[in-house]
Amino acid sequence: MALELPGDRGKSRLHWFFAILLLAMLAVVLVYSYKTDLRLEDVLGNMAKKNELISQMRTDLLKSVEAEKNAVLADTDEESRKFAKEAFDAEAAVNQERALFGQFVDSGRSGEEMKLLGEFDKCWDEFQKIDKQLLDFAVRNTNLKAAALSFGKGKEAVSRFEQALANLIENESASPEGPQVAKRVYSALSGILSIYSLEAPHIIASSDRRMDEIESEMNSAAGRVKSDLAALEGLVKGEGKTQLGEAESAFADFLKINEEVLMLSRQNTNVKSMELSLGAKRKITAQCVESLDALQNAVRSKSFRATR
Repeated sequence: MALELPGDRGKSRLHWFFAILLLAMLAVVLVYSYKTDLRLEDVLGNMAKKNELISQMRTDLLKSVEAEKNAVLADTDEESRKFAKEAFDAEAAVNQERALFGQFVDSGRSGEEMKLLGEFDKCWDEFQKIDKQLLDFAVRNTNLKAAALSFGKGKEAVSRFEQALANLIENESASPEGPQVAKRVYSALSGILSIYSLEAPHIIASSDRRMDEIESEMNSAAGRVKSDLAALEGLVKGEGKTQLGEAESAFADFLKINEEVLMLSRQNTNVKSMELSLGAKRKITAQCVESLDALQNAVRSKSFRATR
């Protein structure tokens, strides 16, 4: 049996101490490494989610723009309202996605992302403000309604007026007053056609000043027609009176329709919605997309650095 000396016992205990210390240090390293891996996985997961949210925001923003364009170009109230609702629904989706993205940014405390998100918010608020006004104009369709009224009931009243005066000329062709009747009839026809032809330029006019000019021309022409009809009262008799009465009735109907056409045209909602769509809306859309691109680049850059 070997004899254990006091010095050997001390060395043995020292070896055990260092072995235990080494095992403890190894355990700490393993635990730290595990936690670090978990944190890295969590960070990368958040970045992936943020990147996904930005992509979806961009997609829904562009869906809203497409629906807005369709609402502006639609030729019925029903279609305009349908597309306007689609535009607003897409905007609501962007708002939801933006709110969720904000939660990830707040938890990450990213100063750069917060700054870029604030820039997008400012742009997005203006986008929605413009859209609210634009789509309100688009669904009212007053220019389209004015055109439909002009090309429908307005044209019908003009045709009735023309037919009544054509019958009057034929009826009075053999009378001594025939040449004078024809002269006044042609003048009256020229006047109503002048008014009618000015309705289309009025409907598409974009300024009140231009519409004022057109209405002034219309009023002058209407005055001439009334003067011609009044002169015909003293030139015709018998059946001619009846035919003249039909012409006067048709002209009175035409003036009422013309007044409604001008009232609708004055609101100019289709023209205004188109101007907003091609002007302010187009510019703010480009700014919002640029803001989202900058935000996504910042998220992707951070993700790249985290994986290095």
